Amino acid sequence: MKKILYTLCVSILLLTSASAQNNWKEIIKGAKLEIKYYAPEKSETFTPLAPVSFNETEAGAFQSFSDSILDANLSYRYYDDHIELNGDLINKKEEPLCFTVRIIFPVKDKELYWDNDPDSSIKIESGKSYTNYKDVNTVPPPDGAFNISAESNGGYGDKIGEGQMSFYPLASVSGKVTGYAWAVDMGMPIVYRLCYDESQGMVAEFDLARQDTAPKV
Repeated sequence: MKKILYTLCVSILLLTSASAQNNWKEIIKGAKLEIKYYAPEKSETFTPLAPVSFNETEAGAFQSFSDSILDANLSYRYYDDHIELNGDLINKKEEPLCFTVRIIFPVKDKELYWDNDPDSSIKIESGKSYTNYKDVNTVPPPDGAFNISAESNGGYGDKIGEGQMSFYPLASVSGKVTGYAWAVDMGMPIVYRLCYDESQGMVAEFDLARQDTAPKV
């Protein structure tokens, strides 16, 4: 039986009028999914999931992607001022998985600016990527922690996911007429990174894992 691995939730916000939503609808049609596995086997680079289907109605759109390990389903719902994206990742292999999934929205507008923080913007240059990431680790061990030893720190102080997260739960780029923003649902405990890559567009990355049973120690 296929198992839902994780529910992925991203809110995509529009910064301008209804005309920008039409831009988003065109961008969505070209959206891509890439994945990098860490377990059970490690892949060295991100590889694309093959697009399977795309369907659109007045209320929203639905996309599906697949590879030999995962099926991915993305569901978009259109609102007046934003588009909400929800998705399911389905494990086809019945084994523990650890991976990073990357959603790419191919924006190719000219003369865009990366909004690095509320007070500064950076002009996007050819061939560059723009991020605002911070290192993230688990908390240091408390005094008397029971699961640390000379051989193991019990997980205290280890990197969370890939070891970095976006400082803000949203990212945006803006031009003279139109701006685009993409944001995560802060109600979900998820490791995320939001960036803009000039050669690809807007990118949202998520570090995910699933193990059905706890390992025996």
